[in-house]
Amino acid sequence: MADDERAAKAARARAMLKKRQQQKVSGGPNSPNVAAGESISRFATPSPPPSRTFSPAPPELASPKPTAHIPPPLQPQPQVAGKGGHIARSSRDLGDLFAQGNGNSGTDNDWLSSLTPVDAISPQPSPAPKPASPSSGRRGSLVSSRAPIASPPPRSSSTKPGEREDLRTLIQDQARTIATLESEKTSLTTSLEHLKEVEAKSQQAQHLLDEERKQYQTLQAELQRVQADVRQLSARTQEQEGTIRGLESMKVSLSSKVQSLEHTSSELQSAQALLSQEQESNRTAQASIQRLQDQLDRASQQVEDQHRHIVSLESEGTSLKSSVQELSGVRSRLERLDKELGDERQASVSYREKIQELESGLDELTSHSEQQQQTISLLVSEKTTLTAQLERLQSAESDLADTAKLLEVERSRAERLQSNVQQLETQNRDHSARVAELTTSERELNDKARDQEREIKLLTNTTTELRAQSTNYQRRVRELEEQIESDDRAERLESSLQHTQDRAAELEFQVSKLKQAQSTLKTERDELESRLRAQKETEDSWQGRHAEVEKQHSSTKEQLFSITSERDSLLQEKSSLQSQVEELRSSFSELQQKLQQTAAEMMTTARALQQTQTELRNANRRADEAEQIQKDLRTDGMALMRSLDEMRPKIVELTDVKLELGEKVATLEQAVRSRDATIAQLESNLDEVRDQNGDLEKEHQQMRAALDRERSSSNENASELQKAYADLQNELQGTRANIKHLEEERAEYRSMATRNMEEVDRLSASLQTSTEQITALRAEIIERSDARQEASEFLEHARDEMEALRAELAAKDAEIERLQEDSAAGGGHSWDEEMLSAVKQQHDLDLSAAQSEIRHLETVVFQAEARAHSLQKQLSSLEDQLALYRPSSRGAVNRTTARVGITDELRRSSFGSHRPSNLAPPPSDFDGLSPETRHKRKVSLSMLKARIDSEAAVKSKGMSPASRVASLPSVAEQDQESSRSSPVMVNSIRRAPQFLDETHVFWCHSCHGDLVIL
Repeated sequence: MADDERAAKAARARAMLKKRQQQKVSGGPNSPNVAAGESISRFATPSPPPSRTFSPAPPELASPKPTAHIPPPLQPQPQVAGKGGHIARSSRDLGDLFAQGNGNSGTDNDWLSSLTPVDAISPQPSPAPKPASPSSGRRGSLVSSRAPIASPPPRSSSTKPGEREDLRTLIQDQARTIATLESEKTSLTTSLEHLKEVEAKSQQAQHLLDEERKQYQTLQAELQRVQADVRQLSARTQEQEGTIRGLESMKVSLSSKVQSLEHTSSELQSAQALLSQEQESNRTAQASIQRLQDQLDRASQQVEDQHRHIVSLESEGTSLKSSVQELSGVRSRLERLDKELGDERQASVSYREKIQELESGLDELTSHSEQQQQTISLLVSEKTTLTAQLERLQSAESDLADTAKLLEVERSRAERLQSNVQQLETQNRDHSARVAELTTSERELNDKARDQEREIKLLTNTTTELRAQSTNYQRRVRELEEQIESDDRAERLESSLQHTQDRAAELEFQVSKLKQAQSTLKTERDELESRLRAQKETEDSWQGRHAEVEKQHSSTKEQLFSITSERDSLLQEKSSLQSQVEELRSSFSELQQKLQQTAAEMMTTARALQQTQTELRNANRRADEAEQIQKDLRTDGMALMRSLDEMRPKIVELTDVKLELGEKVATLEQAVRSRDATIAQLESNLDEVRDQNGDLEKEHQQMRAALDRERSSSNENASELQKAYADLQNELQGTRANIKHLEEERAEYRSMATRNMEEVDRLSASLQTSTEQITALRAEIIERSDARQEASEFLEHARDEMEALRAELAAKDAEIERLQEDSAAGGGHSWDEEMLSAVKQQHDLDLSAAQSEIRHLETVVFQAEARAHSLQKQLSSLEDQLALYRPSSRGAVNRTTARVGITDELRRSSFGSHRPSNLAPPPSDFDGLSPETRHKRKVSLSMLKARIDSEAAVKSKGMSPASRVASLPSVAEQDQESSRSSPVMVNSIRRAPQFLDETHVFWCHSCHGDLVIL
């Protein structure tokens, strides 16, 4: 009600003021009629009753435009007619008053200018004037009828463009803030699009994982098929091993076999000790890896990047478990070998008894061949022992290679752990830098909050002071109203008072806004403090993790040093074992070598299959990890959407601030319009209000500073949003890097699977070829064993016949000697001589027939031994081929030289240690023939010549048959110290067996090992 009354009174005062100004303009200041009319018109109207002073005016009167159309109040005629003297007196008194007012205008202006400017005042309803007199009622109506003007005080025309420029800058700043908000909105939309792209990529990764699972299932089926094939091949190889063991038991003599088996048992015990040591080292490595795995499992709960390393360590643990299982299989195999050794020892005891029974029944002639067979069996037994040692050494080499690979893998793991530690250190540094930045920002915000609190306190103090000043001013205004009554200065004072009231209202509004800003800043400070605490906690946790990772790194270094020392010791053992292998490789047989190759290939295939299985398990685990990562990405996307939902109220707050600023701009524009109107109306009051304009400019600067602060706070919020967006981008980049890493691992797994399939195909082809070779070798061995048995049976039959013929020859010799003695006793009878000559001729004929039969038997024996010798030649050629397959050239040279010596010793020991003749044949008609045919003809001619010479010697000299038989030419071998061998004619005086001794064996150099027996 008080505001409405003020508005009505102000409208009435304006109407009266405009009417007075119009009268002054129309009449001029010097005309007395105008002055008299003015005084009459001014004071002839009676004052409204006191009840009218407090009546509210209609709301249309608050605006300045309708006041021009308000008519002046009607003057009642009775008062004018009846009270003329009173009117004249009052007009005279009022004229004097106005004359004095016009004369003392300077002093009044000085007095008004000396008043202190009022910055802010709370709008209070003016007290009602006393209705005692008409003048006092009019004065009260004039004072209380001023309506509050919402416009700032008028300024000079020189300051008008500057204020407009300030308003334009404010509008531009607000437009910039709106543009920044729109850019943030676009950036958030782009981040949402990025998240959608990430979800699409995760779906693609899920599809790829499904494909990988299908491929994994197909690979598992193929692996099962390959395992079935490997089992079949292992069964075949076991059968082949059984057959080869049977052949070896037939070849090797039983006594040497027992010794070699004892030697092998000692070596197997040493190998078991080595295997136990390796198992202990593997267990220690497995325990250390398990510890590392536990520690990395702890770290993996907080660091997502270490999951891959933990999975790789688990795969290594599975590979070590598979190696331990392989070692347990080797143990079982060694136990089986021990059982077989016990069985073979029992068999050897029974065979020894048989050998003792057979040795009691053999003759002196068979002892030589038995010695040769013993030497061959010893060599074969040595060969078997060496093959067993080679197998053990190769297994040790493979174990060493596996340990070396594991060491390399451990080194790579250690390097990866070091890189992870470095990454964690860099992350810790980044977090510490971020915490430092947050602390600095917190300090700045605390300083700003303190400054704002100080400003608020100052503003509250100023408001209290202004309120006190406003009360003082109101009191003084009341006094002035009572003194001035209807002077024009009252209107000026009312306008200034209204302006101060408006400024006070604006300042109160600003104080409320500052309080709201202070509350928001306090909440933000609390949030920053909570964030700082969280960052400190995360920093402490990261420091603890860093310490744990450093401990793990030191433990892994110590384990790596221990593993390297074990590797060095294993390498030394490997070098010693390799030296032993190079010394013992020269006497390996082909069948056992091929068996070793097949066994090694089976082991490699089994290992490759185990590796593929472990790799497929790793692929499964990594696929599960990829699914988990995809789920994590989805959760991160949901978290990002939630963070966007949390940011929306902030954006709404910023839009509210923008709207408030727009309202402020609108109010300021309205204030500018009203100010221009008041400037047009109140140009005469510019000199009095200049001091107030300075104060207002200061307030304007304060408002600008407040706006700058709000702008800086909005910029800080925008920077925080940008930081959050940068963090989101970093997370997206990390997820993209993880996806790329998964794709690379998938490509590696595909390449490894293809390589494994190629290796499986190659191994299957090599197994097929090895099985074909083994079957061919079995057939050859069976044929050769049959031929050897036939030759041995034929030799025994020939030996029996030779013994019978020798007995007959001895009987005939005894008869010849008896007849010669009888002929010497009765030497004068011609008839006796004739009978003796007839008997001699008959005896010679029988002797030639016996010799021809003996030669026939000797040719048969020669053919049998030639077959055996051809078999030995084939065996030597197979040994040459075996030497070609061996890898090292140095070892090959040693083996070939040793092989040549062994084969030469075999030939010498098996055929009487005869060397070839190096005599050059005399020139003859046989030069055009081949060396073999020429040699055979030459030998046959020498045999015929020897026979003719023996018969001629018997006829001419009458020697004994034993001496004539012994006079046959033969080639004897010289001592082993001489480098050449030459044929020597030997006349055997002693009685010795005629055939199958060293004097009747020829060694032919051009026949490559063929024998010629006379």
